[in-house]
Amino acid sequence: MMFPRAAALALFAGASLVSAAVIPRADDAVAAVTNFLTAYSNMDYDALKAAATPDFHFQDQAFPKLHPGSMSLGMFHWFISDQSNTNMKVTFDPSTITFNSSDGTITAHYVADYDFDAGFGSKNHVVNPITATYTVVDGLVKDEVDTYDLGFSGWAEQALGPTLGPLLKDSAATLPFIQVAGAGKLGLFLLTHSS
Repeated sequence: MMFPRAAALALFAGASLVSAAVIPRADDAVAAVTNFLTAYSNMDYDALKAAATPDFHFQDQAFPKLHPGSMSLGMFHWFISDQSNTNMKVTFDPSTITFNSSDGTITAHYVADYDFDAGFGSKNHVVNPITATYTVVDGLVKDEVDTYDLGFSGWAEQALGPTLGPLLKDSAATLPFIQVAGAGKLGLFLLTHSS
């Protein structure tokens, strides 16, 4: 059965409206991620929270199972609140933020530079270049998935220090240990701070 031309145009127009609702405009999406990363680099939790959806979800190798919302946002709250202990600095170049027209995601590169508390009273300096993939909904960041450019073993070698790092960076036990320790520290932070 053939559709009349007007019906076909209406169907085509409707399809483009649906896809426009799913994939944000490139400029809007890039601006949303820029706002989010600017807030993070300024260590401004309130601005970061305002740049994210209430059900924002974060994932990386150290935090693979954070719940959306208060737990994912709470991780950033913890990192920013603890900045005086970790000397954390986040830097990014806005020119690295790119819009992926095929799926509407946004890719950005940033560097997290901080002192990692490895326990035993020692802190080890970490420079962690990260490639992040974001989704944006209604001008706010909804999801962030980070990949360590040096891989987990490159991160672990720095974080665990010059003695333990080279020995444990590729150990099968290191990643689960870091995940459990990170989840425990985040849980303690969330008990005393609202996000």
